[in-house]
Amino acid sequence: MKQVILYTIEQLSQVVQNLTQDIKDFSIITLTGDLGAGKTTLVKKLLAEWGVQEEILSPTFTYVNCYKNDQGQKIFHFDCYRITNLNQFLEFGFDEYLNEPGAICLIEWPQVVQPLLDQQLAGRVCSLEISHISNDQRKLIIK
Repeated sequence: MKQVILYTIEQLSQVVQNLTQDIKDFSIITLTGDLGAGKTTLVKKLLAEWGVQEEILSPTFTYVNCYKNDQGQKIFHFDCYRITNLNQFLEFGFDEYLNEPGAICLIEWPQVVQPLLDQQLAGRVCSLEISHISNDQRKLIIK
């Protein structure tokens, strides 16, 4: 499955509503794109759509934030930008989050953990790639 969506920030809520249907069968969602492309903005909208009521913060310095939606489902939001290699990810024990029953993992900057995802978790992973088209328009590729 590969889908391409062009959208503006004003259209993001509708895009996220549709996106939740496209990714509902996946427990791991990766987000790639340049700095400022809109990865965290998309995550915030997804979490709100899934019923997370608390404030959503970027895990840039904590590596991972855990949220629960209004049904009690855990959602882990990773930012792997500062993780230097797969061994560091494993040493932190983050691979355990990926296997938590019933949980969803959203991973920004997943390149460092991609070998783990490809080798052990491939059937559970959906990739979202975000890029700038213009100041107010983005392109989202769903794989």
